[in-house]
Amino acid sequence: MIMRKVLSVLILISCTAFAIALFYFRPLLGDDVVYQFMNGAAHYMDDATVSQEQIKTLPQSIANSHYFYMNWSGRFYHNTFQSLISVFGKGLISVFVGAIFALFILSILAVAFSDWKKVLDHPLTMLALYMFLIFFYFSAHYNFMWIMIVTYILPAALILTYLYLIDKFSDDSPRSLLFLILFNGLGFLCGIGHEVLGAMLAVMLLGKCITMVLVQRKISFWNYVTLHIGFIIGYGICFFAPGNFKRADSSHSKEFDLNYLERLIESIQKHLSSLYPSEFLDHFGLTKTIYIALIFLIVCGSAAYIIRKKRLKMFMTENLFLMFGLASSPFLWAFAPYIGGWSMGLWGAVFYIFFIRVVIATQLEKLTELVYKRHLNIFACIILFLLLMIQNFGWFSSFIRTSVAWDKSINQAKDEGYEMVYVPKFPEQQILFPSEINNSSQYERDYYIRYYGIKIIPE
Repeated sequence: MIMRKVLSVLILISCTAFAIALFYFRPLLGDDVVYQFMNGAAHYMDDATVSQEQIKTLPQSIANSHYFYMNWSGRFYHNTFQSLISVFGKGLISVFVGAIFALFILSILAVAFSDWKKVLDHPLTMLALYMFLIFFYFSAHYNFMWIMIVTYILPAALILTYLYLIDKFSDDSPRSLLFLILFNGLGFLCGIGHEVLGAMLAVMLLGKCITMVLVQRKISFWNYVTLHIGFIIGYGICFFAPGNFKRADSSHSKEFDLNYLERLIESIQKHLSSLYPSEFLDHFGLTKTIYIALIFLIVCGSAAYIIRKKRLKMFMTENLFLMFGLASSPFLWAFAPYIGGWSMGLWGAVFYIFFIRVVIATQLEKLTELVYKRHLNIFACIILFLLLMIQNFGWFSSFIRTSVAWDKSINQAKDEGYEMVYVPKFPEQQILFPSEINNSSQYERDYYIRYYGIKIIPE
């Protein structure tokens, strides 16, 4: 038992340290650079019109947040935290990135096992989830952009934490005023994060309501509602932001030309494709067909076991909120003006939470006892962990050396008054980085030159 906890802590620390180092040493790309400027609603992906002023102070960041809320988006974290790299520096922001990823992993496992205390008892599951987030997810390189972390990963982590706490505190026992304030405060933070993720949470809360109020009768309807007043207020502030409607009217995204059915088909495709870690598994010769077939067989076999043991009603009751979230997400995202693969983080987390719960529901007690008794899971975890370290040591150490060389060359060239600088190319690791990281034309854009203070030419 102690060995499993120690191994889980080691994995979590390694995951956090890797996220911190990866974010700190990678050059800022795309929106991470653009959003350091007060560019307002004129910005859209790679076709940007930026103003002349770079955000360098907290008051400027707050003013920019208000402008975005009124003219572009109601997403609080997106609007407020996007420019903090320039304000607080990359070092402190990197620590925030590591903490956010650690919270994301812990919140997923806490919901999956329905108990924080059980999280550290499953190092192999934690390692598998770590691999999914860092290596498997097909948009991992986007999720290591600060703008994507604060727009999607942070709200998702808070939402999952909120869902976990509902199970622990949703009953009719008396609650203190302080508890209600703190819990509704967390709900408020979940509501102001993202309009689509908030809608997905609302649907899952409906599933929780059906389970707790109508089926289990753990809590009365009005007491359940009082727990979520903060979320309702926060989501109202996010959804009804003037900027959301202005953005919908002014955006030139081609997706606006599609009808709802066409966007729904695209949304379903994006959701399904986000579950397949194509590049990573293909390195091991595991094709998409084998991966999907394996998942399908496990789910079908587990479903047959649950039905045979007459546990279907209990299983569906306990996991209704997850099924609501999985089913509703494609329909909700079809209303959005743009569906990015990087936006599927919460849906992917809910899918794997559901998958873990399916597997748990069908575990044979004797088999579980045998595995733990003989420490087979610990052995598999250690071997897999070592293989990951060995496989990624080469490119990652080279990646850090290249980043240090970049900083040294850029600072030296700026001190000597040069207008451009030649820097070494980063090691090609397409799983984690887009090809633009070594693309010279990427750094020829005006806002890149203004952000770095010099024109960068990878060679």
